[in-house]
Amino acid sequence: MKVYWKIGDIPELQGIPPAEQRELWRRAQGPTHRQWQVWLAMATLGALVVIGSFLGGMLGAGLFGAIGGLIYGQVASHWARPHLREMRAQTPTPPPAEET
Repeated sequence: MKVYWKIGDIPELQGIPPAEQRELWRRAQGPTHRQWQVWLAMATLGALVVIGSFLGGMLGAGLFGAIGGLIYGQVASHWARPHLREMRAQTPTPPPAEET
């Protein structure tokens, strides 16, 4: 499984300007968060933060939270991709700017 470290790494968002990437990502969050798997990943993130805080205080919460955040981000990216693909197909891409 490919790890997407930022939204620009997601194949459906490559080749478009960063502002448009952010807009498509934002629009995909509604349908994405209707999946129970995304909510489970979010609950896992919260649980890992609590476990980390009990095991190692603030440092533990930060480390376990980072692990939970990685899990959540990957699950959310996986479930967002079909919605991004659909939105990208509906959005006309402008022709490349001519160089002068």
